Amino acid sequence: MKICVFAAGMALILVGCRSQTDGLEPSLPSGTEAASEISDSDHLPERLPETTSESELPETADADKSEASDVNFSDRENSEERALSFADLRGLEFTFSSGAGAWSTSLVIRPDGSFSGEYLDSDMGDFGDTYPNGTVYQSEFSGQLTEPERIDAYTYSTEIAAIDYEKEPGTEEILDGVRRLYTSAGGLEEPGRILIRLPGTPLEELSQEFRGWIGYFDPSGTSETALPFFALENENHQYGFRSYDLIERMDTLISDTAKQGAQLEEKLRTDASLDQAELNETSMNLYSLWDFALNQLWDALGKVKTESEMEQLTVRQREWIKEKEEAVRAAGAEYEGGTMKPLAANTEAAELTQKRVYELMEELKSR
Repeated sequence: MKICVFAAGMALILVGCRSQTDGLEPSLPSGTEAASEISDSDHLPERLPETTSESELPETADADKSEASDVNFSDRENSEERALSFADLRGLEFTFSSGAGAWSTSLVIRPDGSFSGEYLDSDMGDFGDTYPNGTVYQSEFSGQLTEPERIDAYTYSTEIAAIDYEKEPGTEEILDGVRRLYTSAGGLEEPGRILIRLPGTPLEELSQEFRGWIGYFDPSGTSETALPFFALENENHQYGFRSYDLIERMDTLISDTAKQGAQLEEKLRTDASLDQAELNETSMNLYSLWDFALNQLWDALGKVKTESEMEQLTVRQREWIKEKEEAVRAAGAEYEGGTMKPLAANTEAAELTQKRVYELMEELKSR
């Protein structure tokens, strides 16, 4: 992705050092503002935890290193080869939702049976003098599940042994003009048993209410006859959580980012109508695009890695940030005092961030 910049007299020449493929129209993430030059301050991915020095980090327990089995649970005979373990659910995010753009609860389950997640809903029409930006209902929670027990070839059961909330349900506060009402986790009310439905479960064996929550209210409208993914069921209420593979989601995000980035690079190389200010802004957009992907990927890593794994990864991430900022400053220093400095700094930052995104994607795949 390297874009080389140099001056020849009064002329500006942009040289592309890697061929690009056609992509989608550039579309920056909401809330990303273009700037003429990246900040020299360390930019940490969202939710990057504070850490101690690497020598003080705890060793990763052997249990944390367990990997998902390659047993195909969609086949009844194979699903009976051995019992399901929570390691088989690693890398999956379970979502209970009313639909796109509405309220939702999402959670992940780690190999030791611990889980964490969040519930989010909003009502921008519910506002007042002290909270002009509306009302948000939310909760962040974590807890522990009991060991899964087999019910039949396609169903296991577990129970919530403990659940804790970051903010006590029923409390509220106003932050940045938004009233935040803290609640319990939607879909986990009075759960009793949590049923783990395996891929391959015949749809006709599931209740209509549960099927409705996971996208199969009327099976006659689809050619599928069996559940194609893992799902969780709150047995008391028949609420359904369907699973999504975080790796597949991140693969899609990175693929889309690469296509959009390719168009921005092409614009930088070939659009002779751009003046220097527009070149600087476009290069900043390119960096922001990959920086957004980096933050999304870091959030996904936090969902599948153990606490000790994330602590060690955070140490390495801080080292990378320091190296990146030094390289960016050096790239800009070649054009110190000139209008091309932001372009040189931004393109260097974009290239290094893109490379780091692919490195962290490998970390995610090594779950």
